[in-house]
Amino acid sequence: MANRPRAFLDANVLRGQLTTDVLLTLAHERLFSPRWSQEVLAEVKRNRPDGVSEAKIDARFDQMNKVFPAAMTSGYERLMPEMQADEKDKHVLAAAVHSKSTVLVTENTKDFDPPSSGSNAMKVERTSAFLNRLLTESPDRVTSAMNKMVDRKREVADVLPEDADRRIVPDGPALFGPDGTRRSEEPRDD
Repeated sequence: MANRPRAFLDANVLRGQLTTDVLLTLAHERLFSPRWSQEVLAEVKRNRPDGVSEAKIDARFDQMNKVFPAAMTSGYERLMPEMQADEKDKHVLAAAVHSKSTVLVTENTKDFDPPSSGSNAMKVERTSAFLNRLLTESPDRVTSAMNKMVDRKREVADVLPEDADRRIVPDGPALFGPDGTRRSEEPRDD
């Protein structure tokens, strides 16, 4: 697919780990090109699930930005006044328009009323509608991507702790020892 659709992901779809994993797995398989903004990531961080530390969410964002360097959208602020959205969500729609996304993926569809034509035209879809559309358009590719995601999770669950980090980051340092305890971050010359 030479011209992948561009999808702006709102904070409420990036909040949950499984939803994020599904979306970014599909993006990694080139079914769409993801976009987000620093404001969206800050909103995810403020509203992160209980038990998820700031450090863990920051590490997730770092990895997302590393894998999808073109996803971070900036420079949209000048568009905010003309956006047809709830005041607190104008930044989301402005970033989606500025990033030239074809769809805004959000669970909060009631707060957005973008025009369907013109320079600020934007389709707004819930995550389920977006995923169903991708599945309808590319059933084999979506199924293959989801099977890879399940296999990846199964592999990590089936390995010893000292091997898990190597499966996740093949060229990275071993972060867990044979007894399952976390090693220090800095490699030591013994």
